Amino acid sequence: MTVKRQNNQLYVGVKDYGIGMKPDQLNKVFEKFYRVEETSHRFQGLGIGLYISSEIISRHGGEINVRSVYGEGSEFYFTIPVEQLSSDV
Repeated sequence: MTVKRQNNQLYVGVKDYGIGMKPDQLNKVFEKFYRVEETSHRFQGLGIGLYISSEIISRHGGEINVRSVYGEGSEFYFTIPVEQLSSDV
């Protein structure tokens, strides 16, 4: 796991060394109910965990993404603002 501060953003990344994903799967992985076909028969799940994570991070002003090389693994990471951008007092 990697945690660091970059330009008023908190960066959190988690890397695995599993099967990775093909390029055409990367743009779908945060969609509701999407499951990578190669893993759907071996691992249970509904395909909503990454979708929910992306919604939570987005609502906090952040972004989530993934880097992946098929056959080598993936790194999921997100950034969120460290300092509040505006104040309504």
